[in-house]
Amino acid sequence: MDLRNTNPSSNSSQDREYEDFNEQSSLWGKLNPSLLSLKHLYYLDLSGNDFQGIEIPKFFGQLKGPQVSQSLLYLICGRDSSSFGNLSNLNYLDLSRNELSSRNLNFLSHVTSIKYLNLGGLDVGSSRVSWLHVINMLPSLSELHLSNCQISENLPLSLKSINFTSLLVLDMSQNDIESSFPSWFFNLTSLRKLDLSSNSFSGPIPREFASLKSLEHLDLSSNRLENELPTFLGMLPNLRYLNLASNSFWGSIPESIGNLSSLKVLSLRFNGMNGSIPESLGQLSQLIDLDLYTNSWKCTLTEAHFLNLTMLESFAVSTNQSMYMSHIFNVPFRESFEWYYPTLHMQHAKLVHPFLEKQSIIWRIPSSMECVARNTVHRCRKQQSVWKIPCSMGAPSSLKMLVMNNNSFGGDIPSCLQNCNLETIDLEGNNFSGGLPLWIGSDESPLRVLQLRSNFLSGHIPQQLCDLSQLHILDLAHNNLSGTIPKCPSNLTSLTNGISNFSRTSRYSYISYTTVTLGGRAYQYDSVSLELVRSFDLSSNNLEGEIPEEISSLIGLGILNLSMNHLSGTISSEIGNLLHLEFLDLSHNHLSGQIPSSLFVLSFLVYLDLSHNNLSGRIPSSLFVLSFLVYLDLSHNNLSGRIPFEFQLQTFDSSTYAGNPLLCGDPLSTLCPGENPSPPCGFPLAGPTNPAWSNEGEDDTAVLCFSVSIILGFIVGFWGVCGTLIVKRSWRDSYFRFFDNIKDKVALSIALKVAHWQRTSQA
Repeated sequence: MDLRNTNPSSNSSQDREYEDFNEQSSLWGKLNPSLLSLKHLYYLDLSGNDFQGIEIPKFFGQLKGPQVSQSLLYLICGRDSSSFGNLSNLNYLDLSRNELSSRNLNFLSHVTSIKYLNLGGLDVGSSRVSWLHVINMLPSLSELHLSNCQISENLPLSLKSINFTSLLVLDMSQNDIESSFPSWFFNLTSLRKLDLSSNSFSGPIPREFASLKSLEHLDLSSNRLENELPTFLGMLPNLRYLNLASNSFWGSIPESIGNLSSLKVLSLRFNGMNGSIPESLGQLSQLIDLDLYTNSWKCTLTEAHFLNLTMLESFAVSTNQSMYMSHIFNVPFRESFEWYYPTLHMQHAKLVHPFLEKQSIIWRIPSSMECVARNTVHRCRKQQSVWKIPCSMGAPSSLKMLVMNNNSFGGDIPSCLQNCNLETIDLEGNNFSGGLPLWIGSDESPLRVLQLRSNFLSGHIPQQLCDLSQLHILDLAHNNLSGTIPKCPSNLTSLTNGISNFSRTSRYSYISYTTVTLGGRAYQYDSVSLELVRSFDLSSNNLEGEIPEEISSLIGLGILNLSMNHLSGTISSEIGNLLHLEFLDLSHNHLSGQIPSSLFVLSFLVYLDLSHNNLSGRIPSSLFVLSFLVYLDLSHNNLSGRIPFEFQLQTFDSSTYAGNPLLCGDPLSTLCPGENPSPPCGFPLAGPTNPAWSNEGEDDTAVLCFSVSIILGFIVGFWGVCGTLIVKRSWRDSYFRFFDNIKDKVALSIALKVAHWQRTSQA
């Protein structure tokens, strides 16, 4: 019978809003003895209900069923639990998260058939009767949970005899026990799981642990253990889970660790391990999770360390010392591989920071890697700083993300990557040369991000790039690309309709970030914000010809940068179709014609740079409606006429328009034809006979005009009123009589209110 409340109330502020609902879903009142009529009752669960602190009913001792599961009476205070003593057939008892008093634990000695006992959260440390004495009277006990039971100073270190030798599971975590390991632990030779985490056990791991041959799960994390890891750990053949994290161990991992053929999880994170990692680690063919994070390893990792780790899903390691790696290209990791590092010295190894995950693989190469020569490792060939990526690394077909930015890789982009299912290629800041490989634009490619900026790529941009329908970030800036811009960008449907299906899995979000350079500054985007970025950057190349009109069909585009090329022709008026454009840089080209007035439609435009071209004609006055515009550069063109100086355009200084000799008006000092300078504050015009108001003194003139206005305002405002009152007595008398009347009315009103309040309060 399952009568548990699946919506138990909570004391947390977040759950209080559900309190009414929880009360409606809870059982309350007295428990009816009619339960005794259920002769075949095998399972009774009343957990999570609210019986208002009643005592455990006496008739519970008459229940004949062999098992009562979960917290027998969760939220029953149970001041008298002696009725449990009559449950002679009880096998399973869970009193965790209960309000039972530890003084009632002596009833357990009468429930001798119990096999599972969970007292988690009860304060057994303050019990009048030794909790261990009571437990020792349960010979059938096979699973005991004493987590967070406040037994920090009430743990006997020895027992004359131990009766619960059939115990398989012992959980004494989160008790802050400050002692050495009790000797009776090591008499539990049938023990399979031992959890002593989050305590304060100190000293080395006792050799007596080697007697626990049946142990499968050992958790000693978050204690004060120290010394080197003992070699007898390799004498626990059935061990599957070993967690020694957050202690003070030092030295090396013992070679005997390779004997743990069943081990699936090994965690040594947050220790002081300052030795080596043995190659015998590679014999752990069942290992799934290997965590060596935050230590001080001094070693060389080779393929032998990982060769047989075919089941490995997660690997984390870091060190504040030097760690060397050699030839780990073909390690058969299964799903995920994480490599954390502060400093990594390399030799011969090109792939050093791969991230693999379920159904996909991601490789991330750390930036600014060093190539060093040491006697203990292979030397870099002639200390060279340019490496080629060998296809012998065996790039798998499930590769999703390749990030090797800001390194010194060179040569051609390897052709073996065409066999991968790449969604992101980031090779920015390397020394790659040659042309863009044609396979990048293969049909039905899932490529979404292509960043090859700051390399030495040359040749034409292949027409195949137009087939990348899911591409939403294209960055080929700062290369030596030549030829024309392909006239088919309208096929980039992810940019034409603004749709992106970038992966959103939680682990992919954690490790995925991309740097996008705008206006000379680099901005980092994680995978969530990256969804919103749609960029087309071909700047700083040798491209020529006209800007294809097809670019105006990329209505989802937010960033368009074609600066520092040799582009010619005019700026199409169709550019106004790019309604989501925020960044537009066409500077340092040979563009001619007029600035299209359709730019005013780009209401989200923040950055506009058309400088260093051959643009002519007037500046469209409609640009003043671009209220988000914070950067504008129209300098070094052939623009003419008056500068529109309204609204947003008033915020830009003269450098915005410099190098246009035919422009005039504010903020330039050049006057437009037919204009005369206005004399400052009514003073004579500047001239040979009166140089005081020359252009060099314009700022001082503004200050002077402002000061004169303040003085005149003070004279008119203050003395116009106060002076009249001083001179004319009748006005002065009327003025003060008016304020006296106001004062009397306010005082009378307050007095009446106070009197009314006093009468009301007395009544």
